[in-house]
Amino acid sequence: MIFMKRIDVIKLLKNHFKYSKFVSTIGVTSKELYELKDNKNNFYMLGSMGMASSFGFGLALSSNNHVIVLDGDGSILMNLGSLTTIGSYNLKNFLLIIFDNNKYETTGEQETNTSKGANLYLIAKGSNCYPVFLFENINDLKKKIKFIHNGVLIINIDSIGTSKSIIHINPITICNRFKKYFLK
Repeated sequence: MIFMKRIDVIKLLKNHFKYSKFVSTIGVTSKELYELKDNKNNFYMLGSMGMASSFGFGLALSSNNHVIVLDGDGSILMNLGSLTTIGSYNLKNFLLIIFDNNKYETTGEQETNTSKGANLYLIAKGSNCYPVFLFENINDLKKKIKFIHNGVLIINIDSIGTSKSIIHINPITICNRFKKYFLK
């Protein structure tokens, strides 16, 4: 099976959800979002592994903004409780994307439990998240993206050739500009 590249999925999401606010997890996911095109509706979670889903959900809960969280299998496994909270509300303005590459890519490529059979799709369904989607190729995602606005997407990806970019914005600037833009 040929998995898709995370950067291609992020590009598709950014093109489709032009006015949404994006929160990206620590490491390579944030670097790829930054590399595509940094802008003030991107919030990069630098140094907070496992917290993007909770942070983004809180933003969506407290506003009318459409919030998309770009998370990884390693990060979501560190904070599975966020899925039960997300499933308790099923907000119409919140979309959680979980990139599953079976490893903690940013911290040294150690295997996650998804490589041993943990099934994030079933965990999200069991947490009462709705709707939940699973994608393994970019063509299926392209066909169905116009029907997706909220819920949880689990996307199996290949992490070969990922970004090595550096985010050249300090965390305080990221926070201040996002806060200013988010509150508009």
